[in-house]
Amino acid sequence: MIIILGQSVCTMATYQKSFWLFILGKVIFNSASEAATLARSKIVGIWYVNNDIGKALGAAVVLQTGAAIVCDLVYPNLYSMTHSLGFPFLIGVIVCFVSTLICIRCVMVHKKLLTLKGGDAASQEGNTNISYKVIRKFPPIIWLLLAAASLGVDSFIIVKLYLGKHLQTSYDFTIGEAGSFLAVSQVLTGAATPIAGFLTDRVGKLPIFLMISIGLIQSGVFFSITASKCERCLWPALPIALLSLGLGPLFVSGYGSLLRLIEEKELGIATALIPVIISAEMIVFAILSGRIADATFDEYGYTWVFTMALIIGMVRLLFGLLVQIYDYKGSQKLQHRNNEDTTALLNRSNERSDSENNEL
Repeated sequence: MIIILGQSVCTMATYQKSFWLFILGKVIFNSASEAATLARSKIVGIWYVNNDIGKALGAAVVLQTGAAIVCDLVYPNLYSMTHSLGFPFLIGVIVCFVSTLICIRCVMVHKKLLTLKGGDAASQEGNTNISYKVIRKFPPIIWLLLAAASLGVDSFIIVKLYLGKHLQTSYDFTIGEAGSFLAVSQVLTGAATPIAGFLTDRVGKLPIFLMISIGLIQSGVFFSITASKCERCLWPALPIALLSLGLGPLFVSGYGSLLRLIEEKELGIATALIPVIISAEMIVFAILSGRIADATFDEYGYTWVFTMALIIGMVRLLFGLLVQIYDYKGSQKLQHRNNEDTTALLNRSNERSDSENNEL
């Protein structure tokens, strides 16, 4: 419901051309959106274990990618047809309302499954004893993982912020054509994500997949800088394809690693750290990239903005390597798939709950 409120405020701000009202709407919308993401991760942690986690996360990212494809196709063309910035936002309010209804249904199913599971499953869904002090107990590798994943997303966000305009100014695409171009590229994210989920479940080696995804995104950033400029040619397809191929596996390997390293009762706080860190970093990076764009666009286009993203990405690649080294020399929780069958684990969990109930 708060997401609907945030989108509605953004819509009113767009019609009234009120910058600060728009900022307020984005704060409300993004806060609620991050809370929904945390809830999704919590549900994944409850209902999916071991070798199912990658596939579950992959499915979630595929659905997000599908939504991004629709947005890239529809919203720029809605603006082109109506010449109104407010109308696409108004359609977004309707989409948010439908999404809320689906979320309510999801929560109902979740609650019903907890009831069917029996025992103390429903009452123990949360953790009343949780405290922010638990952060100090997280293994050190978590901070390396968060640095690698957050900087990886930052680099992608910086490029994505300017990519549509880059296609228009450097390759002479219209706003609708640029949106369609980006939508087609999202198909690659949708294809790469379930493959990454399957492979991480199959072979483990999550830090390796993390570095591969970072490498793909960095290759996309590099070719965005070096690709030849021409009128409505397909040269930008290569960097955009590489960016899209890397994003889905980055989320799968990042969140998959987090779920393996942190106990389920503490996942809420651990998962919340990712958007918090990304937001804090982007406050700096967004302002810095904007200043760079203002100072260099007339002569160099967005070359120096993308160069900044490339530098950030190289730092995250270093952190990804440190995650691999630390885990390989330590617990190796991220190196191997768990060979225990999921059904057996669930049966054992139910047996343990039954045993505890009998003792009580």
